[in-house]
Amino acid sequence: MNPKDMSGDKELMDLFYEETQELIDAMIKNLSDLKDNPQPPDLGGQVKEMFRCTHIIKSSSDTVGFDSLQKVAQCLENVFKAGLDENFKITPERISLFLEGIEACQKLLKKQEGCNYEELIERLNKEVPNRGGFDG
Repeated sequence: MNPKDMSGDKELMDLFYEETQELIDAMIKNLSDLKDNPQPPDLGGQVKEMFRCTHIIKSSSDTVGFDSLQKVAQCLENVFKAGLDENFKITPERISLFLEGIEACQKLLKKQEGCNYEELIERLNKEVPNRGGFDG
């Protein structure tokens, strides 16, 4: 058994699924709010909350051995960290990309097929300074 494979611990896995879904739902709500108002007065707070959610998803996914989910969450975490910079603009295109990343997390959580996360990771990395992107 893989030391990271916690699939035999039903209680832990149930908690992981439940909490991760709650975090994904919170991020979807934040992005929906940003779509309606891309420059709200509390933009930093919304971005910080999404950063916190992706950080928790990344860490807990690593703990239970969901490597693909951990990789996508890591990229989203990096993007939201960059989003805390005042020069990082939240555009409709970025909101769509962020939502695509969050939807990929949801698919990976539910073990659904059809999630090309490698290509998504590449596009997310282009949004982060020092990772091939960030043009303001």
